[in-house]
Amino acid sequence: MTPMSTRSSIALSRSPAMALAVTTLLGAACADNIKTDFPPGLDPIEAVNLATCPSTLTDPYPETLAFHSVTVDQVVRSYACGYIKRPVADVWAAGKVPQSASENSITTCSIALDVEPGYDASWRFHNTKTDVITVWFEVTWRSGTLPWPTPAGGPPLPLTVAWRFQKTDGTAYIQLMEGSVKAYEVPGVVPAVTKLEFIRYVNAARSPPSVVEGGIQNHYDNILAQLNSTPFTNVICTGP
Repeated sequence: MTPMSTRSSIALSRSPAMALAVTTLLGAACADNIKTDFPPGLDPIEAVNLATCPSTLTDPYPETLAFHSVTVDQVVRSYACGYIKRPVADVWAAGKVPQSASENSITTCSIALDVEPGYDASWRFHNTKTDVITVWFEVTWRSGTLPWPTPAGGPPLPLTVAWRFQKTDGTAYIQLMEGSVKAYEVPGVVPAVTKLEFIRYVNAARSPPSVVEGGIQNHYDNILAQLNSTPFTNVICTGP
């Protein structure tokens, strides 16, 4: 394990509460890395998204997200629902750009492409984060159409697309990180509006619901940025 920095040593000597917090974090970081299997498929983590989609008196499909989060057995389960006023094919193209899914609280990042054969798109982030200590973790993403595997003759219409992701290796500081996104056009709306449903589970130190929801918001904002040819909210993960 890397020796504690001067900053850590000072904090430990001055505050028993801080000493306990830092010791806990160091213990988690020094534990064996957790490597997990990523079961195949693209179906959402849960069949029903618990978030109620946003609406206003003047706009039934605003380009924003609404959230609902609960904590069960230390796992934060965050649900979000929102709209983007573009066809689903455009939203999917933007969401298949790996950087759109990069985490918003990392220090460095690299991307490997085509890591999951059999899907329309897949990639893996190798992230590092420095906060008193430096930890690393990998998150694997895949995307395609529902149902999956794609039926003979191509995906059915109307088109539904999906993403699944999971932390597949790295620091025990993050016990669990996985999620799903489903996107499809709202029936009968012209011009087209795409509805997006996000679900994210996280069990990690210092990751309350606000942080988990922030990760979803970052993903949504980056998809919008890609569609509008504006900069991503997170430019750390430049990738290939």
